[in-house]
Amino acid sequence: MDTDKIRIIEFDCEENYIRDFLGLAVKLYKRGFYTENPDEVREILLGKHILSKYFKIRKLLAYYNGAAVARCILSEYEGDR
Repeated sequence: MDTDKIRIIEFDCEENYIRDFLGLAVKLYKRGFYTENPDEVREILLGKHILSKYFKIRKLLAYYNGAAVARCILSEYEGDR
């Protein structure tokens, strides 16, 4: 496998990906600038947030040389198409 390529992973509820997703924000933002609530984001990722019934999400992580380097949540609400 070519280690110089970025791999994009679409994931579901796998704990290792959720951990990488949540951990990436901590790496990206300096202390005091991190405004996410990790418990709330975890609920959204697992579809357990109180508002989750109103949207569907796709969860993406980008890996470079085995490390998470980017993340994305795509949300789709009924009637978006």
